[in-house]
Amino acid sequence: MSGWYELKNYSNGTCRFYLYSRDGQRLLQSAVYPDSVSAEQTIEAIQNSCGTVERFKKGIHSGGKNYFVLRGAGNTELLTSHLYDSESALERAISLISSVAQTGELKKAA
Repeated sequence: MSGWYELKNYSNGTCRFYLYSRDGQRLLQSAVYPDSVSAEQTIEAIQNSCGTVERFKKGIHSGGKNYFVLRGAGNTELLTSHLYDSESALERAISLISSVAQTGELKKAA
């Protein structure tokens, strides 16, 4: 399934990226990065890591909702998901994100 990463630069030089599905649904929002090079390096690491299901570390937030942390090489944390109401919703999200994130192209936000 094809999707895309959108890189948004802010006036102070920082940026963040989003991952969208083919139909335009926002799947992920990154943390803020100090520059676009750092964000693009993280996108590349996500593309290389998300095809390995074991890199998605599942957890339950103190409020009882499910989330995942995607870990890269060397067990480095690449991103933390938003919260999901159920484990089945979490599993569907991981499946969708792992397929879209591997092949998503990078677009610069206007």
